[in-house]
Amino acid sequence: MSQRRIFVDDAIYHITSRTFDFQKVFTHKSCCDLFIEVLDFCHKKLAFKLYAYAVLPDHVHLFVKCDPTDAPQWLVGQFKGYTSFMLRKEFKWLKSRLPTLWTRSYYCESIGHISEKVVKKL
Repeated sequence: MSQRRIFVDDAIYHITSRTFDFQKVFTHKSCCDLFIEVLDFCHKKLAFKLYAYAVLPDHVHLFVKCDPTDAPQWLVGQFKGYTSFMLRKEFKWLKSRLPTLWTRSYYCESIGHISEKVVKKL
């Protein structure tokens, strides 16, 4: 039996996603730079508010607020799909090393209100 998902209007979400097989993709500066460019593009195209992000060698953290009509899982799917497409198109070695850039899973948590003080700590 599947669990019913509840969405909170005006909520901020902490989303974490890791690379396939814990590969350290983001140790290369060029990969990080392109990822941040693509993240900026996605944030404008998909119309979500990006509060903060952290790019670690094998995973990323995002603090986002999406439109109430968009479910967080839709946003994650769009984001992961586009970043995977762009990074694997630019860096051919990712295609040969990994069958996919991201794992299918992700972590998403509603955190309610996030203060400017917390964002500055990140």
